[in-house]
Amino acid sequence: MTWTPEAGPGGKYTISGTVVDAEGAPVEGAALKIGDDEVWTDAAGAWQVRVKNQKPRPLALAFGDFTAAGRWRVISAPQSASPAGDIRIVVARQ
Repeated sequence: MTWTPEAGPGGKYTISGTVVDAEGAPVEGAALKIGDDEVWTDAAGAWQVRVKNQKPRPLALAFGDFTAAGRWRVISAPQSASPAGDIRIVVARQ
């Protein structure tokens, strides 16, 4: 999904996705680092960050900043993110 130039501060493009557990249930409160930005997932496991251009940015889970209870590990996640479509990240409790 792209934003129009008048979309406001942050940029005209959006990088978005979801974080789910191994059973496919959304994970609320997962923290992600997308380039220099940190975002948290909502109740649907969804997150988004607005950016000024379409270049890929490093993506990492910030486990120390999760508000979701418990200890987590990555099952699958890309190493970078760009505005080319929704990103699905799968995590599991340790």
